[in-house]
Amino acid sequence: MEEAAATRGDQSTDTKSVIIQPELDPQATCPDEPDRREPKINLNQGEFCKALEIIERDSLTIAVICCAN
Repeated sequence: MEEAAATRGDQSTDTKSVIIQPELDPQATCPDEPDRREPKINLNQGEFCKALEIIERDSLTIAVICCAN
């Protein structure tokens, strides 16, 4: 078994990394529209608070599980 490991250690493989650079369309990455914005998501305060409570609850659960191990 040691001979096989030594043989594998002596072998060199010639590998090449190919990096492909995509051609970017400047119009797609920098549109001429300076006032272009993402659409707004309509959340009322109640929905926002409920979502925040769920995130806090789940975060606490994850912390308790991680500390228990």
